Amino acid sequence: MKLTNDACEQLTFDDGCYINVSIGNNSEIFHPHWHTEVEIIFPMEGKYFVKVNNTPYPLNKNDILFISPGELHEMTTPLEGSRMVLQFNFSLINNLKDFNFFSSIFQSIKVITSDTDPDIHDEILELMFAIRDEYDVENDFKNAIMYSKLLQIYVLIARKYTKMSNHFPDIAHNKHQEYIAKFTQIFTYINENYAEDITLELIADRAGFSKFHFSRLFKQLTNMSLNDYVNSRRISEAEVLLLNPNLSITEVSLQSGFNCLSTFNRVFKLAKGCSPTEFINLYNSHG
Repeated sequence: MKLTNDACEQLTFDDGCYINVSIGNNSEIFHPHWHTEVEIIFPMEGKYFVKVNNTPYPLNKNDILFISPGELHEMTTPLEGSRMVLQFNFSLINNLKDFNFFSSIFQSIKVITSDTDPDIHDEILELMFAIRDEYDVENDFKNAIMYSKLLQIYVLIARKYTKMSNHFPDIAHNKHQEYIAKFTQIFTYINENYAEDITLELIADRAGFSKFHFSRLFKQLTNMSLNDYVNSRRISEAEVLLLNPNLSITEVSLQSGFNCLSTFNRVFKLAKGCSPTEFINLYNSHG
């Protein structure tokens, strides 16, 4: 993924509102762009073609596509059709402790359809329309209601995709609660100590597993290695710190857990498609 200045889109929100909702029925080409907000797209009529990080996602009516922050995406809309687009800052969700543990799982979910997710698709669709209807009128507490509907969407996804039985089918059911407790403790520790020296040996010991067994379980649960997960948490923190003009890139590197500046630059560019310096310049140019 290559993030460029021209491709950076600065979204605006109505006063006091943290969620944008838009309905479109015109034929357009949305050229590659990115932003720091989540974007959810679903066609209400017609077929749409979306690319996310150069991966194609052909969407049929009522398919729901989730685009994570910072992902380069583009869309071609049909001559006839209509779509709903919802945009919001992911911190609304990710700052909640329950969701923060499994943020990597949310980022791996792309498309919810009636075929792939019949158990949650229709309910999510109803919640999306409820957000749209609330957005269109001036009701008291409308922002709170929209936020509550958005939370319900992510609860449905979380409950399905974070079930221990889905990730650990070979583990006895009576062990699931034990594993939930162990990994909840681990995610809490990482989220609170990401700037410290976190090793596989340390985390495996805290969980009470061998290094090999823990590595396998962690990969099953998050679809990431421990090192990649820790670096992802550090990069998320670095994104915030880089916007502080009083901090140098070296200070950001240290505060976010990277003791080596060259490693920070390499990992950041791999994750975001641009260097820390380029990242600062992109935001300054759109500030």
